[in-house]
Amino acid sequence: MNKKAPEVFSDRLLYALKKLGMSQAELARKINVKRQAVQYLCTSGATKSKFAYDIAEALNINVDWLVAGKGEMIFKTTREQQLLSEQKVVPVLNWGQINAWINGMINRASINEWTTIHGALGDTAYALQLRDNSMYPRFDSGTTIIVDPSISPTPPCFVVVYIKRIHDFVFRRLTKESGQLTLYAYNDEGYRQLPLFKEDQILGCMLEAKWSAF
Repeated sequence: MNKKAPEVFSDRLLYALKKLGMSQAELARKINVKRQAVQYLCTSGATKSKFAYDIAEALNINVDWLVAGKGEMIFKTTREQQLLSEQKVVPVLNWGQINAWINGMINRASINEWTTIHGALGDTAYALQLRDNSMYPRFDSGTTIIVDPSISPTPPCFVVVYIKRIHDFVFRRLTKESGQLTLYAYNDEGYRQLPLFKEDQILGCMLEAKWSAF
């Protein structure tokens, strides 16, 4: 008789640890949490965890299998292994968290939402959900953008900027017109073009956008 497949996150985590010969204490050290936290995840019947991506990375297993039971626990083909190694996880921040994240003042364990991207990016890369239609029709409100502060902004590119004179953050296209750097809004109904001044702070260039599904 075949053994029953692990049904929930908690079961799959316990199964993976046993299969890979890793103790709960060792996993706790790898993801920088208390051993009791891992013990709880293994025995509580938990259906999800904010540590899922960290655990999958530490165990070198398929995060989709760990979270939802999709696919194999360990990728078997060379192509799948390559995709796994290229997959990076970035936090989805609220706009007020950007500076704290860039400056290392936010604990990864306190972040509840993450998204993935394939390819190289800096350690301080992050994601945001657009909160207005200033870049419509190219980007709608609610679009998730992935931003990397380690990339030098070179016009034309899309950037997140803190504008000191209005004490707020904006997402715009960085352009250069007659020698002046300008933050260009596609939607000119209610949104104006903003000159970029020295006191303004560019907080990263957009790498990728993930449009909302309707």
